[in-house]
Amino acid sequence: NAPSGALPPPPPAPPPVEATATRAPFAAGPLSGHLALAEGAVLAHGERTLLAELQVAADGDAPLGDAPPVAVVLVLDTSGSMAGEKIAQARLAVQRVVGRMGERDLFGLVTYASEARVVAPLGPVAGRREELRARILGLMPGGGTQIPSGLRAGQALLGSVAGDGYARRLVLVSDGIDGSGTGPAGAAALVRPWAMEGVTVAARGIGVDYQEAMLTSVADAGRGAYAFLATGGELEGFLRAELEAASKTLAEGTVAELQLPHGARVVRAFGAEPERTPGALRLPLGALASGETRRVTLELSLPVGAPAVLGSLAATLRFHDRLSGGPRVASTAVPLHPQVVATPDAVEASRDVEVWARAQAVLVDAAQAQALEAWRRGERAEAEAGRRRREPTAS
Repeated sequence: NAPSGALPPPPPAPPPVEATATRAPFAAGPLSGHLALAEGAVLAHGERTLLAELQVAADGDAPLGDAPPVAVVLVLDTSGSMAGEKIAQARLAVQRVVGRMGERDLFGLVTYASEARVVAPLGPVAGRREELRARILGLMPGGGTQIPSGLRAGQALLGSVAGDGYARRLVLVSDGIDGSGTGPAGAAALVRPWAMEGVTVAARGIGVDYQEAMLTSVADAGRGAYAFLATGGELEGFLRAELEAASKTLAEGTVAELQLPHGARVVRAFGAEPERTPGALRLPLGALASGETRRVTLELSLPVGAPAVLGSLAATLRFHDRLSGGPRVASTAVPLHPQVVATPDAVEASRDVEVWARAQAVLVDAAQAQALEAWRRGERAEAEAGRRRREPTAS
């Protein structure tokens, strides 16, 4: 026993927490990737944030054999704001891309302003290149901007070749803020079923007067790419890349199923639209072309108690392999087990710097886009708050 008046001995130190793996790889056929944590540990006692990354890449050296024919429908904004140099550059870009298409490929062109118009029905490029050139040269700007009507008209054209072996691409190009009143959520709901039917929907914003939330929602729901083009002159390179990606499709119907730690909920997802299923999270990724990489960043929140080991985080990937003609399944060999630690230093020590930096960049971009939208709505206080959130956090 300790002498009277002596201080009691300090409590025993908690056992050291072993470092946890932050990446779990998987591979099957032409696809490989990883499920990763930005930090392998979270601080004890509280509602904590866990940033996770799913990355899937299609083999850039896979033997393609006979490339599948492509069916591409371009949905082009011809509203009044496209007048001048932008419409001239668009005409030239579309002409050049059609000139690159193969004889078996299909091309269709829809324009939209106050309403949608089918300029060129979907059909073989062979034998009608001059006809397409004349139709493209006749494009004239004017009117409002009705994105959903253009998308519906484009999908109606692609629906005619469903199940015929074509790699199908719907490409939306817009420089205007949508005037339909549909909103980003409504546009995503419109496009989402098409992606499940094998149509990849990509979106590009041109110029400075565009609604990023609308276009990113369309691309995310359509399992396609999104980017901003500073000038119409960049459109040709983008359309060439979309055409090449369609002709090099290796995987279709790609879906990732994630097992999350008990109590975890998804706060935000960037790069895919999550679908909750019993005991798992489903991330539809769509088609992937040779050399293409898809990355999804997840912001998770979960209640945390005393230092311990959390439940497992694992992924299973399912897709149709165009090379073998059959289904494939890939799973993370070893689940990730985030740790609960007692100090912020231990959290920082668990950081995967590369994954963490990418996640922070995604969050900064999201805050910037949110601030821009708030500014456009006249909500200056919210915009200023979003501006202050653009700097990456320390942990």
